[in-house]
Amino acid sequence: MQAFVVDRLLLHNAPSWYRSPEAQTAMLGLIFFWVFAAYTTMQFYSMSIYGPKLASSVVSSTYLTFAMTCLISPTLRQGRGGRGKGGEGGGTLLFISARRDGMDRRPNDDNNDEGADIEMITDERSSLAIHGRDRTNTIQGRRRRPAKGGIVMAVGDDLSQETWAREAMGTLRLFLTNEMMCLSPLFFYTGFNQPYQQATYGNRFFTRRTIGAELIVFHLMEIVGAVIVGRFLDKGRYVASTRRTRAIMCLGSFVVINCAGNIFAAAQEYAAKENDGNPIAHDISDVSVVSPSLAFACWGFADAQIQVFCYWLMGGLYTSGSDHSRAVGFYKLVQSLGTSIGFYLIPTSRLSESSQLAWSSLVFFLGTALSFSQLPSA
Repeated sequence: MQAFVVDRLLLHNAPSWYRSPEAQTAMLGLIFFWVFAAYTTMQFYSMSIYGPKLASSVVSSTYLTFAMTCLISPTLRQGRGGRGKGGEGGGTLLFISARRDGMDRRPNDDNNDEGADIEMITDERSSLAIHGRDRTNTIQGRRRRPAKGGIVMAVGDDLSQETWAREAMGTLRLFLTNEMMCLSPLFFYTGFNQPYQQATYGNRFFTRRTIGAELIVFHLMEIVGAVIVGRFLDKGRYVASTRRTRAIMCLGSFVVINCAGNIFAAAQEYAAKENDGNPIAHDISDVSVVSPSLAFACWGFADAQIQVFCYWLMGGLYTSGSDHSRAVGFYKLVQSLGTSIGFYLIPTSRLSESSQLAWSSLVFFLGTALSFSQLPSA
């Protein structure tokens, strides 16, 4: 919403470079940088200010509010989206979103494997840098300029005249579709996992000066994972013949990497149990910090990996812009509900540390298993 307001203020007097897709996505990244800086400050200082129970409830309510907003976010995209008809083969969709990486990758037809080449590097806590190139984003032989409102762009769709209430109902109806029912546990996991990973695990097994470095490791691996997995899924002609094969390879590697992170975490939880329930806080100057740090590295890569996959998969399941925007709104809704519940359960009086890891692992396995039923057909 902030990006939208800024864009409207600059609309009439903006230079031509500002209206380019590159400038628009850079503006979105800058907005996300400051938004998530505020989120990070709130999350990591709330416990010392309010205490664990009240702090977890405050952060949980924040993400619950965001989840409710996702019901009407497709209306912004429908009302300010692409105008007229665009070229074949996809195009770039950028949706105003938060909490988990404003990264939306719309897949190209494998028969047109030189379609959009988009690189969106995201970091929900501290930074989001976006570089885009879309050669299919043309109208009648000319490069398409961002639609009025600029931040939200789409190709090949007319503006929607639906009210916010109707759009919200359209998003909620996705709960009844077979595709989203099967993918919902995986969507939920992408939000449910990090409260344990960064708060419960990170704050217990690292010293105060070390946790900052560990978060850098986590988000650096998110950036690496976003670039590698995004290019792998889009440029199948180099690594696999079909989208289905690439999807299987992506999910398989996600299982391995995320399981590795959970195993490293389980080892630390077991060591704490053997130490009369007292966790061992590792310092950045000690060699012993390597093992728990590997959990952060695995989780960061896996988090970006599965989110890129989710956006890529939704782009194939929903070909029209209106359905696609509702699908993304649904994804962010379920994801934010997972985050809200995850933060609410952080205090050990509500759920023990080992139980938090166990439940996170259970949702992870369930969501991944069900997602195999929604693989691309070819």
